Amino acid sequence: LYSSAASDVYKRQLQTFFADYYRGETFVKAMPFESAPLLDHGFLPATACNDTDRAEIFVLGHADQILLASRFDNLGKGASGAAIQCMNLMLGLDEECGLVA
Repeated sequence: LYSSAASDVYKRQLQTFFADYYRGETFVKAMPFESAPLLDHGFLPATACNDTDRAEIFVLGHADQILLASRFDNLGKGASGAAIQCMNLMLGLDEECGLVA
């Protein structure tokens, strides 16, 4: 039998998995369960991570569906931010050097 209570358990397990996996990471954060500030007709505000190098992971949904969403600035956490992060690691520098968490 499928119930909304079972779905809620699975969503919470997914959020816990991501929170544990990314614990201690500077640039990736699993947001608290069902914490997404839904605005503008149910959409995540796209600009919340602008001018940063971080990514945020959300676990959302309802009784019939689980939705995983991530939000990031494509220039920061995207290719250019990733290139700087990789260069820092290759040069033995602090991973955060020159980046904005």
